[in-house]
Amino acid sequence: MLGYEPHEIGTSLKEWEERVHPDDIQKCFADIASHLNNETSHYENIHRMRHKDGHYVWILDRGIKLVDSEGNTYRMIGTHKDISKERYMNEQLIQLTKEDTLTKLYNRRAFFSIMSHEMAEAKRYKTDLCFMMLDIDLFKKVNDTWGHHFGDDILLNVADVIRQVIRESDYTFRLGGEEFGILLLQTDIYGGKVLGERLRKAIGDSCIQSPTNECISVTVSIGLAVYKQGMTIDMFSDKADEALYDAKRNGRNCLIVANY
Repeated sequence: MLGYEPHEIGTSLKEWEERVHPDDIQKCFADIASHLNNETSHYENIHRMRHKDGHYVWILDRGIKLVDSEGNTYRMIGTHKDISKERYMNEQLIQLTKEDTLTKLYNRRAFFSIMSHEMAEAKRYKTDLCFMMLDIDLFKKVNDTWGHHFGDDILLNVADVIRQVIRESDYTFRLGGEEFGILLLQTDIYGGKVLGERLRKAIGDSCIQSPTNECISVTVSIGLAVYKQGMTIDMFSDKADEALYDAKRNGRNCLIVANY
């Protein structure tokens, strides 16, 4: 599993410890201690071990202690199983459930779990949090005029512009159709407005070549909400959604801040 010949690898605990990924070793020892202290029926841990060529292999490590007639532990026996392939496939499946297939942004399913976590963090540490709902103006007209394939190109372009403008710490979701959500961490209402306006302008300034060789640009309407203590996910997103529709009624291609 690790690429060594039998004579190249020792059997001491130190030999094993030196090959376990540094980020995983603490949990390994904690799980071993739990078993030695009779808190678990057996030892089980998933961790990474360094291969001879330098890459890491995912290992399912299972073991059980052996005790003498007086109840003293004198050794542990167990197995190592290479689960790298299963781990990779599982991570791919998890990614697929969280990712929009077209834009590769987070999808609506991921939206709820991420929002729940970040709102809890904002509540706990009393940090600022903003959420933007962004909708492409007159997108149906784009599809009707140039077709859905070109509409997909517009969606991809908007997604790329969002990635370029927002910070790495923020989250972008494709919530459905031409609607996007952007969660801005540690951002107050002023910072949200500045970033939202920058994003609105950047999208409006970009263009995509149409099937008739025209340079087509689109505009977006944005609703911005700030998190208030006690809000649920629905309350928070509904505030941004209401502001988005105010922006549509206000003539489109603008940003409106939610009323409280």
